[in-house]
Parts: sequence; C-alpha cells; structure tokens
Amino acid sequence: MRLCLDSSIVGKKYDKLEEDYQLADELFSKVMKNEFEEVFWSKWLILEVLRVCVKKNFKKQRVDEVRDEIEEFLAMDLVKEKQITDDVVNLAKTLIVNLNIYAADAVHLATAILSNSNVLLSEDEHLNKKKVKDFASKFGLEIKRLKEFL
Repeated sequence: MRLCLDSSIVGKKYDKLEEDYQLADELFSKVMKNEFEEVFWSKWLILEVLRVCVKKNFKKQRVDEVRDEIEEFLAMDLVKEKQITDDVVNLAKTLIVNLNIYAADAVHLATAILSNSNVLLSEDEHLNKKKVKDFASKFGLEIKRLKEFL
C-alpha cells in the first residue's frame, strides 16, 4: 500500500491533547516497521506542523524536537518527501478551483494523486468532504481518517 499523510495526521502525533493522538502513534509505529510499501508527504507538511506547534504555544525546545523527528523520518527513508513541482502546483490550482479547498489541502491532495498513493490519511474536514473523496477516487485514491484506516 502506498500511503500519503497530510499535516493533520503528523501534527496529531505530537499533540497529546488531540483526539485520537494514540492512533497517530500507532500509525507511526507501523511506519517505523516498514509495514507500508511507501509513505509520502509533501515538502509543505513540515511548515504546517511547525506552525501548529508554535500556534499551540509549544516551547521552542519541543518545536525543535518535532522538527528533528520529522527530518529523521526522511533521513531514515521511512517517508518520501515529495517536492512541490510545477505538476503539483498546476494540479493544486485545479483542485482549488474545482473543489473549493485551501491551498495547503490542495497541495497535499495533489501530492497524493501524483505519487500514485492508494490512501491519503487526513483528519481535515475539507479533504474528507464527499465531493473531494469522489474526485480522489477517480485516481484510485481513498481519503480516510485514522479511525477508518486503523
């Protein structure tokens, strides 16, 4: 299975006050054990996760730990970070216009589609709308919440 993660999933791992944070821990345990064919996320993801950490008033040391851990997943080749190429931007533009979603959500969805992922995991309400899921299914992509996936 080719899995793509959006920032709502990764951010949940680092905030114990988030509902279902333990499911995010379980998911990352599976990632660490290489239980998926490939795992992707957008280069944009780290920016969103760090912004959420700062917005939630995490101490600087904790923000640095989160950044380091995200970079460690990449260094260990457990996750492949997809660049924001012209193809991603062009598809994201189409998604913004046709699906009425935010730019960051469009980048995550475009990343999932262009990496030929089977599943995009997201807790984002905008990405979990029927209209968006129906569009994604045209590319063989399912959008699921952690509770649905694990």
